[in-house]
Amino acid sequence: MEELPLRYRCEVINWQTFKMGAFRLQFKILLPDGNSFWIGVGLNQAKTNFKRIRLDFNPNKIANHAPFREILIFLNTKSKRMHTCIPRYDLAIDIPIERENVFLMKDNRAYSERRHGKEWTSYLGKSSNVGRVKLYNKQVESKLSYPLTRLELTLDYQQSFLELNFPKVYYINTSQMHIDELSMTDTDRFILQALLTGHGGLPELGRKTRKKMEQILTYYTKTVRLDQKVFDELHRQLTDLMDFPLKPLPDDTIIFDKTPMPSAGQADLKEIPIGSEFPFLRPYE
Repeated sequence: MEELPLRYRCEVINWQTFKMGAFRLQFKILLPDGNSFWIGVGLNQAKTNFKRIRLDFNPNKIANHAPFREILIFLNTKSKRMHTCIPRYDLAIDIPIERENVFLMKDNRAYSERRHGKEWTSYLGKSSNVGRVKLYNKQVESKLSYPLTRLELTLDYQQSFLELNFPKVYYINTSQMHIDELSMTDTDRFILQALLTGHGGLPELGRKTRKKMEQILTYYTKTVRLDQKVFDELHRQLTDLMDFPLKPLPDDTIIFDKTPMPSAGQADLKEIPIGSEFPFLRPYE
């Protein structure tokens, strides 16, 4: 870890914590593009277990960076395969709809909301636990120029598609409504959410409102679904992370983040196989 910034344009921040259940040595590796990943070494128990290591990262942002791949090769080759596992992972589903038009239904998990100005985030389940659901305005968070709502699920790697406790999430296709010259007020949204959650029925509404709600429910309200083929492919890619370098990672375009060397050009750097410079990295035997 001390030598990593000498080989790559990255910064390693390290600290210690003695809290029980946390990792004694903690490292955050900051990359030039602003992304980062985290490593914890030595689980604090009655006696600190330095054989326990945890790696926390976002594969969409980190998996094609050479510093991360070096660390992953080292951990995979130095750990017993039977002891390597993914305790949990976050699955993000992006919905190209305004946040106010996406509804997360309550179920047997604890429901909560966090307000920040005019925006709010909806939750099901306990923080960081498997089964956690989060629905929020990704457009505001990432300062995007287009509407985007994100649904995040915290899942167990061992769960199959049929075992998922997938939440009920509905969205309103307002773009099609505008084409059909139909619009929604805040009161309409309130009534729609009440109908979706079972707090009231269409017969209880007045004739004009009932007709409008029937149209919205039939033609413009959609359910967010997860395709099993997509889920199975994501699961396979997670398995590849534990098997790397025996199995290649999905993106083979490597960001080297190399520390500039006067005698080597970028083309020369790309010809260096990962792991060949560092004797402490060994291939699988």
